[in-house]
Amino acid sequence: DIFSYLDKFGLYYFYPPLSYYFFAFFQFFLQFISPTYIAWMDSLRSSYLNGLEGQAVDYFKSTPNPHLLKDLFIAKIPLLIFDVASILVIIKMIKEKILKKESIILWVANPVIFYVAYLFGQFDIIVLFFILWGFYLIRNHTKLAMLAFGFAGALKTYPFIIVLPIALIYGKDIKEKLKLIIIAFTPFVISIIPTLINSPQLILFTFFPKNIFHYSQPLEGWEKYSQLIKYGSLALSYSVILFLSAFIKLKDKWRTSIGISSIVVLLALTLAGRTHFHYLIWEMPLIILWFRNNLK
Repeated sequence: DIFSYLDKFGLYYFYPPLSYYFFAFFQFFLQFISPTYIAWMDSLRSSYLNGLEGQAVDYFKSTPNPHLLKDLFIAKIPLLIFDVASILVIIKMIKEKILKKESIILWVANPVIFYVAYLFGQFDIIVLFFILWGFYLIRNHTKLAMLAFGFAGALKTYPFIIVLPIALIYGKDIKEKLKLIIIAFTPFVISIIPTLINSPQLILFTFFPKNIFHYSQPLEGWEKYSQLIKYGSLALSYSVILFLSAFIKLKDKWRTSIGISSIVVLLALTLAGRTHFHYLIWEMPLIILWFRNNLK
């Protein structure tokens, strides 16, 4: 149970359990590439636990590493693997005439993807692979596609905001809609079983980052009411989108689901609190799929 382990050190958990297991799997093999890699990572963790605060450069100074550039590259290998895998999915869509050839340029030369994955070091690129793969599969294999979306949500929970409308669009009746939702949540549910068994009191944090409950800032006047208006607008807008997804039938379900998903993500980025620039990467695969498919 990774959350119990992190809780012993008083650390916040920012992501669902599967993300920690996922990177532990990769690091087991990456340690054989560089003898200094794991030791350096442990030193960085020790610096944090000892109270060091600051930017990345401060941590690098506190843990001198003669192989810094090599170990930084090694740390990015999982991101590179899934970036390449995403490119292969796009190439497959191009070969099947789903997308135009220019789509590959929009991905490879995308400054948002480059910044978030390789400069900022966020692993959203892995999540995007499963989203791309899901939209490729959903044309002919709906259940497998929902499973792919489910793996995306088990790594970072934001894909679940598009899972619900997609399931409502593709499900023929209430029973099938519920079945698709259950399939999508299966990877997440399986990944939290160790936490559920060993530390049920931490189960809430498998879906919501622990630090969000420790963040507080006094709000008064318009600042306070504007937050209520924003979240109220987001909840109302999302409810309307779910209603339309369930009851309005359009011939092209694939294009409809991409458009609805794009709207949902933009709404979240616009109205949700504590959003950051790097969250813009969530929109990238949807933009590529929508506009390229639209320019036939």
